Amino acid sequence: MLLLQVHLPDIDGIEVCRQLRRDPRTLLLPIVMVSEKDDIQDAILGLDAGADDYLRLARYAPSEVIERLRAILAREAKILDQKINIVD
Repeated sequence: MLLLQVHLPDIDGIEVCRQLRRDPRTLLLPIVMVSEKDDIQDAILGLDAGADDYLRLARYAPSEVIERLRAILAREAKILDQKINIVD
């Protein structure tokens, strides 16, 4: 899982997300974009770029952030387990 800050000094996090989604090696990498700003437009752009979730940290308690990340990892583990069972 990658926690990706939206506002980076050298490149926009949304562009990083787009690049990761275009690369077959990182296509399925779970990406959660985070921002301290409460900007719905950034959230829409991040999700449109391929992020699995977008957390506006000003809105969430740390415990909720942790549970959201756990939920994404649990989903990914189920998908991986299903793929392994298909191969077996």
